[in-house]
Parts: sequence; structure tokens; C-alpha cells
Amino acid sequence: MSQEAVDDQFDWTRYTGGTPSAETGPQRAAEGRYYVYIEASRPRQLNDTATLVMLR
Repeated sequence: MSQEAVDDQFDWTRYTGGTPSAETGPQRAAEGRYYVYIEASRPRQLNDTATLVMLR
């Protein structure tokens, strides 16, 4: 996977364990060791985008 560097306002985060925001997101990856997520709280604004491209 790859971050799309052009025309988006923020990035995905690769993580293990629970998300930093209280009572949101998974406690761990469903399979494997990592998962990716986007933080939807401040400073996010309506229509902000974070593009993630899956590579083969």
C-alpha cells in the first residue's frame, strides 16, 4: 500500500494495538500484526480526503 501524496489533506496511519482516541477503532488487528486507520476528529474538516493505494 502507498500514501497518495497529491490532492489529499491527511494520511493514513499504520498501527498496532488500540487506536489513540478513546473508545474508537479496534483494539488490535483482525488478522496479522498491523492495521491502518484515519483519525476523523479535529483538525479534520468536512470533505477532507486521505487516499490509500493498494499495490499489487
